[in-house]
Amino acid sequence: MDFNDLGRTIKETRLEKGLSIKNLAEGVGVSSSLLSQIERGLANPSLNTLRSIANELNVPMFSLFIYSEADYAQVVRKDE
Repeated sequence: MDFNDLGRTIKETRLEKGLSIKNLAEGVGVSSSLLSQIERGLANPSLNTLRSIANELNVPMFSLFIYSEADYAQVVRKDE
């Protein structure tokens, strides 16, 4: 997992909860700009920020690190 996966999971969870970036950022205590960068994998959140994000989203922090393998394409050659 890299920060792009983490950011994607945060964004998907935020959208499932019906929150805007602004709403979540205010609850977490960070700027909308920083949260947007985290969601796009351009910024690395601190552990405290991740904890706050999980709390605001009402999910366990570890769930932010779970991603679906289905998101990744696997190339298999015909003779393999």
